[in-house]
Amino acid sequence: MLAAPVLWFPEEASFLTVISLALLSVVWLMRLFRHDPVPVTPLNGALLLWVAMVAVGMSVTAFPVIALPKATGIVLGLATWVYLVRLGVRGVPAPVAVVGLAALGFGVASLGLLMTDWPAKVPLLSVVLAHLPPVLLRVPGAPDAGVHANELAGAVAPFVPLALSLILSGCATDSASQRRRWPAGVLIALGVASLVLAVLSQSRSAWLGVVGGCAAVAALWAWLSPSRRLAWGLRLALFTGLAGVVAAGLWLGED
Repeated sequence: MLAAPVLWFPEEASFLTVISLALLSVVWLMRLFRHDPVPVTPLNGALLLWVAMVAVGMSVTAFPVIALPKATGIVLGLATWVYLVRLGVRGVPAPVAVVGLAALGFGVASLGLLMTDWPAKVPLLSVVLAHLPPVLLRVPGAPDAGVHANELAGAVAPFVPLALSLILSGCATDSASQRRRWPAGVLIALGVASLVLAVLSQSRSAWLGVVGGCAAVAALWAWLSPSRRLAWGLRLALFTGLAGVVAAGLWLGED
């Protein structure tokens, strides 16, 4: 937490950036020597390869000044992931984790509304965007025109499939307690807000990501759901959606 502001804006205080990176390295090395490595997860191998490629990219970049904020942001993200995995191993209550994730998502969405440079691609959405305030908040290192809408869409899009999964979970099991439903409702609200922002961003990549993520979640629930009615309903919806995509592709291809 102490290193986060410095690693977010590494160019504002280069000396503190070096100290923060050094302290993180010391903490990780101490845990390694104490035989307290990162807990084993399915992502360990992928993250190890990812970190190695980031190191290669930084070593050969022609513009280290431009690449530095991205690299320190990646280090901060990795440190956050390691911290959250350790908390999960220790048994953090699920409602606490859900509320924390929701707070982070709502924070990103709220800042996005204040910092994003909304494009004008789709006429119907442009009418809606005309009622939103212009860029009201600027942070060091950000473009003068504001944050690109594609970046905001990429940050909020993963919450949409998560919300869909929670909704399907509630449809599959009716015995969930009120204690579990309240944190799930928070994430569902975040998913709806994220979907709205992803649509307003007019980012085709985000739209494809949301559709693909939701389709993957629906396919998993169709395969694993204990409710046969829900499973068959999802299979029908997926088949209909796939048939619609194929038909649209053939129709557009002919034009």
